[in-house]
Amino acid sequence: MSALIAILAVLLVLPVGAVVYGSFRSGSPSAADGTWTLENYREFWPSVWASGALVNSVVLAVCCTPISLIVGGALAFVRDRTDLPVRTLITPLVALGLVIIPTIRAMGWSIAADPHSGLINTIARTMTGNSELVLVDITSWGGVILLVSLAGAQLCYFRFTGSFSRVGAELAEASRVSGAGRARTLLRVTMPLVWPIVGFIAVVSFVIDLQVFTEPYIIGAEPVFLMTAVVDAIVNSSPPDYGAAGVLGVVTIGLALALGAIHARGVGERDVTTLRGRGAPGGVIEVRRWRIPLTLAIALFFCLTVVIPIVSTVLASVTIVPGDLTQFGVAAYQRAFGFTTLTGAAQNSAFIAVVGGLAAVLIALAVAVARLRAGARGLGAVIGVIFLIALGMPGVVQALGMTWAYTTLPGLSSLYGTNALAFIALVAVAIPVLSQILHGSLRQISIEFEHAAVVAGANRVTAFLRFTVPLLLPSLLSGWFIAALLMFGNLEIPLLLGAPGNPLFMQLVSTMFSSGDRAAAAALTVLFLAVLATCAVAWLLSRSAFRRFGAIRRSARALPLTSRMENSLS
Repeated sequence: MSALIAILAVLLVLPVGAVVYGSFRSGSPSAADGTWTLENYREFWPSVWASGALVNSVVLAVCCTPISLIVGGALAFVRDRTDLPVRTLITPLVALGLVIIPTIRAMGWSIAADPHSGLINTIARTMTGNSELVLVDITSWGGVILLVSLAGAQLCYFRFTGSFSRVGAELAEASRVSGAGRARTLLRVTMPLVWPIVGFIAVVSFVIDLQVFTEPYIIGAEPVFLMTAVVDAIVNSSPPDYGAAGVLGVVTIGLALALGAIHARGVGERDVTTLRGRGAPGGVIEVRRWRIPLTLAIALFFCLTVVIPIVSTVLASVTIVPGDLTQFGVAAYQRAFGFTTLTGAAQNSAFIAVVGGLAAVLIALAVAVARLRAGARGLGAVIGVIFLIALGMPGVVQALGMTWAYTTLPGLSSLYGTNALAFIALVAVAIPVLSQILHGSLRQISIEFEHAAVVAGANRVTAFLRFTVPLLLPSLLSGWFIAALLMFGNLEIPLLLGAPGNPLFMQLVSTMFSSGDRAAAAALTVLFLAVLATCAVAWLLSRSAFRRFGAIRRSARALPLTSRMENSLS
């Protein structure tokens, strides 16, 4: 337990304290002549109100969070509780859409719907003869809301996955016997039981949407948001305005604490266990006449998240003149392969995504278990407060906290300016999100499984590994998948903490895209997607081979038993 507390202190508590410390200091973290001051707070609020960044960010979160919850929750409910014929395709399609990380999706939509050179607008102008026609503008408010909501809905789906199916059928049946219809059963029985998951996801989604950076940064959005303004102040200002970023961190931490307190007060220690030793899974609902509309809605979601970004990116990588679909070539791929930092960027990003994602999941699982076993007081309350504070730190502020902490403390300053510090920061950003997900899933699994194993002679660790972990496996795999993609697609931390001259892959792609060479950036994106597709095919083939091998082994084991039974009967 002490080791776990030490890990949390280094990854989460230290940057939080550094952000608060930095918000009251003048100058940069490495400045020896910095002084205590309140000027950061006095200057920050007028500038934020003048630019509209704070209001824009709040409006964006208020608009996108309900859309993400409704769409993601609806997809998970259709997958787990209905008889829709195509429901088994939802998870692969959403997973495929999640692979199109926000950076790639924003690039694809910018190529397709940029008001000046977007493919959709170019084709529309050619067909109508109106050279000033703008059919779709991805840089507008509607475009930003669309991109942020699509990304949030996919994450919400994987966070909801399994929650509806774990609601016992006997509960829904009892509701129907009492005279309640399907809609009332859903609202009065199912939703209260999955409320811990819904509440955690709502808090996480709202805070993430409030801190959105990638989509507005890539598409060059017209509205100014908090994170884009702060990154601009740190990266493009001379000297960098670290004080403003520190104040922003304090504000977002307070907001996360307030939202978490509201959620905790609403849920408390209410019993929400839905998976016990006895009982059947949730019943299946017949969709009947809703089959075609639901299928079309799923197809539309797939087109918005996957088809349009991929098609526009592929076309941009092979067109000689942007928007001209009559001339094609491979010059963009030649320019992309000419970058000397490409190999190192790809290797570093892959290592961080796989190893860092696994580390984040394991730490988050240990923290979720410790928090749940400790209860709402003592250690559990301390961990909950730490995670709520860390959850309120966007990647930009997390990077700022790492900068303050790792440049001022002896023994840690050697990590500054290396990708090792970016690795630590990315793991730290993923842990609170994963822990909230796993904590909600653990609360739905009764501890009676472990108690039964302990009574049978197993120790608690063995009981947890043999019974609880298999039940959590879908959530663990989903968490690893989400963490890997979040780390691979994160832009703000590599921009602020990455090693100079040794960028990560998405940092390299976004730099090429923003510098004007969209075709080369699209070519690198296509290569990345091709590698992912190859890995996916290899994984599917290996899984099929392992299943076939397992079936053969089970058949071989069953033959001697069958022979003995035949001999005994004869």
